[in-house]
Amino acid sequence: MYSVSMLSNESREDLSKVTQMSKGNRDVIAFGLAKVIANHLPVPSAQVDIPGEYYNDNNVYQVDDIVNFINELCVVDTERVVQLTKNLWLTRVNVVFCKRKLFKLADTTPGFTFFNVSGRLSKVELDFIATNEVAIIDVHNVFFQVLQELDLVNTVNTVTEIPIIPENTATCVAVPVSY
Repeated sequence: MYSVSMLSNESREDLSKVTQMSKGNRDVIAFGLAKVIANHLPVPSAQVDIPGEYYNDNNVYQVDDIVNFINELCVVDTERVVQLTKNLWLTRVNVVFCKRKLFKLADTTPGFTFFNVSGRLSKVELDFIATNEVAIIDVHNVFFQVLQELDLVNTVNTVTEIPIIPENTATCVAVPVSY
């Protein structure tokens, strides 16, 4: 089992700051933590019929363990973090298998650059990201440091890269989504 005593002094101080911040804005905490978790979950190596089922079969327990552990260190809205993590992960899957559609939205959707998302979050959520991007990045960095120290995230960059694909060479395949 993990405890706060296993963390460096810097991480403990940063978690204390996050705890203070959470009293004022729990959504910043939820988005920051969800982004860390979603970016470090594996995506399928080939297209799957129902990404939501793949997520439930392969990632949901790890997500629950991490969220519950963090909640012991710093109170978070666990349901919100789990929901956001799944939405952000499903977006990563869509980025891998349906790139051209997402490129078109990238220039017009607030928060796309930061979260690499579109279509999985509501306009209200995307506007919130755009307004609070710096705070969310700060929280993300703290949680990444904590999870990395405890070996709960892969230290190899697993974030899906989005290469530029010429319009005439991309094939976009619809990926059904289940909740």
